[in-house]
Amino acid sequence: MLAAAAGLIHADAAARGISRTAVAAHAFITGAQTSDSERDIRVGGIADAPASALSGFSYVALGHLHGQQNVPAAGPGTSMRYSGSPLAFSFGEKNQVKSVTLTEIDAAGGVTSSVLPAPVPRSLREVRGRLDDLLARADGDLAGLADAWVKVVLTDAARPAAPMERLRERWPHTLVLDFDPEGGLIGAEADLRRLARTSDPVEICGLFVEFVAGAPPEPAQRAVLRAAVEAAVHAEAGA
Repeated sequence: MLAAAAGLIHADAAARGISRTAVAAHAFITGAQTSDSERDIRVGGIADAPASALSGFSYVALGHLHGQQNVPAAGPGTSMRYSGSPLAFSFGEKNQVKSVTLTEIDAAGGVTSSVLPAPVPRSLREVRGRLDDLLARADGDLAGLADAWVKVVLTDAARPAAPMERLRERWPHTLVLDFDPEGGLIGAEADLRRLARTSDPVEICGLFVEFVAGAPPEPAQRAVLRAAVEAAVHAEAGA
């Protein structure tokens, strides 16, 4: 499709006697660097297109990929570049330098591109560790997170209480909270085997709490579960 469209543009430029050509294309060119922000735009099972599909133009302004980058052209005399997005769309772009591209084509068809930094209201930061350890560093090496968009990956063995609320007290612009406990989560198969060995509704509820929180319920929590189960049983018996 890109090659066919390029062929029509080349034919029109030749008919008009135009030697300098600039083309804008929304495409994933083979070999370009992606991030986790871009959506799959494949058509008919083809995920990307070779640079040769857009060769022969003075300049090809590419869109779709969010990271600014030059793309090696398939032929001489063609410059290809993704200007990238001026703002980040996910934490997968946290290491990208956001900018816009100013390109000039001279009378001979030579291309000069300048990268102009884009104003970014907040940087993107990602931190990983136990909740208490991270908060203890809030006034130290992590002090800069107070003005950043933040993604936090907690590694506590048991899920802490109200983690997002506690994080936002120190870093008000925390957007993403993930949980990746040390030692890993309980495997689904092992959890199902444990579930099959009991018929006690309190124990079943406790296994659910352990699956979600990463640790068995504490005695006070188990007492709440037992009271809830007993209340449900009494309500059902009296219905």
